[in-house]
Amino acid sequence: MSADLVTWLREQIAEDQRAAEAAQRFHPTPWRVDPEVETTMETGRWVADAADEGVLVANGDAPARFFARWDPARVLTEVAAKRAILDDHRQVTFTDANLGIHNADVCMVCHAHLDYPDHFTEEQGDAWEYPLVQRAWPCPTVRALVAPFASRAGFDPSWLD
Repeated sequence: MSADLVTWLREQIAEDQRAAEAAQRFHPTPWRVDPEVETTMETGRWVADAADEGVLVANGDAPARFFARWDPARVLTEVAAKRAILDDHRQVTFTDANLGIHNADVCMVCHAHLDYPDHFTEEQGDAWEYPLVQRAWPCPTVRALVAPFASRAGFDPSWLD
């Protein structure tokens, strides 16, 4: 499951990148709502690109601002951020014979953080349990990254379990 999740998620991120780059070739960023341009719709709002060319006409101010906010530059920045997070939160196999853990799939980042519970108080000290047994890979961060793509073909709902 894990390798499939990462492969599929990287494909979705690449698809977002291709779509943003294609849009940016036609309409340079940043995009903005231009209230000065009149449209044929009574509630129409013009979304313009960096060259003052029209990108689209939205029916209402809120949709226009939404489209302008999600211009290709923003999408490309998010693509880079998602890749960086996914690169950091990679799956590793962990074994600690002293703890009786053998070949556990864990997150490189979350495992290192959970390994050393310095955020516990003295009162909790005796109650602390080794967290790897409770949190397997994919970690909550990777699950959060895949969640927005749930409506796309190939998504496996078990990735969110």
